[in-house]
Amino acid sequence: MGGKQSQHDNLDATAEASEDRIAAARLDEMNAAFRELEPALVEEATEVIKQYINLARMERVNGVLSQRTKRSRFLFENPANPS
Repeated sequence: MGGKQSQHDNLDATAEASEDRIAAARLDEMNAAFRELEPALVEEATEVIKQYINLARMERVNGVLSQRTKRSRFLFENPANPS
C-alpha cells in the first residue's frame, strides 16, 4: 500500500523498544502534573462536570475507566465538541 512512511517503519525490535521507552519517559514527564493533583481537587472537578453528562454516558465512562491501569486516569471524549 502506498503512502507516507514513518520513521518507525525501518526500526528493528531492539530499536523500536528503545524508542518506546523514550516515548514512555516523555509521556510520564508530561503527565507528572496530573499525578500531583490533590485527590480532593480531582473529586471537586469531577462533581462539577458530572452535571453535564447523562447517566448512560457516565456509566460508559466509568466502565472504560475501570478497565484502565493506574497510570491511565483521564478520559477525554471529543474535547473539541463539548456538546
